[in-house]
Amino acid sequence: MKSNSLRRRVALIFLLSAVALLVWIGGLSAHDGEAINLFQSPINPTPSIPAPQPTRGPSPTVTPAPSPESQIALGYIAARDRIPVGQLLSVNAHRREYGILGKAFWYVKALDRESGHFYTALVDLSDGSPTDLEKVERDQRQALEARYGKLEPQLYERLQPMGQDEMVNVAVWFTPVDRRALLARLQAKHPDVPTEPLERPWREVNDPARADQIRVDYYQFMQEAHLGKQAGLAQSLWARGYEVRLHQGVPSLVARLPKRVTLEIARRGDVSRLYLIEGELVPLLESAIPTARGNVVWQRGFEGTGKRIAVVEPFVVPLGHPSMNVIAVRTVVPPLYHTAGVASAAASHHSTYKGMAPQAEIVSAGVNGSGNN
Repeated sequence: MKSNSLRRRVALIFLLSAVALLVWIGGLSAHDGEAINLFQSPINPTPSIPAPQPTRGPSPTVTPAPSPESQIALGYIAARDRIPVGQLLSVNAHRREYGILGKAFWYVKALDRESGHFYTALVDLSDGSPTDLEKVERDQRQALEARYGKLEPQLYERLQPMGQDEMVNVAVWFTPVDRRALLARLQAKHPDVPTEPLERPWREVNDPARADQIRVDYYQFMQEAHLGKQAGLAQSLWARGYEVRLHQGVPSLVARLPKRVTLEIARRGDVSRLYLIEGELVPLLESAIPTARGNVVWQRGFEGTGKRIAVVEPFVVPLGHPSMNVIAVRTVVPPLYHTAGVASAAASHHSTYKGMAPQAEIVSAGVNGSGNN
């Protein structure tokens, strides 16, 4: 009897234990997060670090496709110069007005990517026909000469209402120096100079010291030839009491003359052109730089940062110029607006009139680069 009672108690205890175990397991299922935490280390594990992602740089600037006019010009250049059109890259394209001809053209300058040579062409915007730049400019010169003679149009218009003795500032441009005669003179002193009339004949000489001496003599002879062109007229004008200034680097002089003397000079055979030098200075960088595609270069991150540009002119840029990073100036030389204008075209950071390399630094030498300095 007692043994039966004991067996019933053991069975009851076992049953109650099983029920308790099932309830506990159910609690684990409902609160598994808490239950799992009971068995975790109290030390927090090292958090997982996501894999580094590559830094995305600025998207490259997409070069726009050539305009229809540019495509016509490229096809014309390809046929004219026998170059596969796929080798040609348009590096400069813009509209050009030829007022004296009453025409507007689309100008294209193309680079042959294989040879590195440049080619040009024009497209008549009235009918889309391509032509050569040289032909249009020759037609323009002939039309200008037929209407104005040797006078620049601005000078011609300035002279019309003037009396014969009224004064005007003019630049007289002479016919080019005889380059073959200059080269013959150079060859007499340096027999190893090439016979062809090259622009820089010293580059054909291997000896650096000899090449440098040939360069010095070449520029010396060129200056003498330029001054020789000017000498006859200058002496005549000085003798008559007029103000005259000569130029060594180019075959041109400037003078303040009455209208009648200006017209007299225009009839000389050794004079090719006369220009008015009283024109108003007009800033054009806001259109000139985009025409040369400077803005495209800027978009690609190239603004001249860390670069220095030397301006080699007889005068200097003002050291404290507000629109340029001028870092060095030869202070014994006075500043001049022309020098500042040249430097601005290179490196002005003005908000509107920006130069080609606006972040570059300017060094103003204050010397005449055409001489032997």
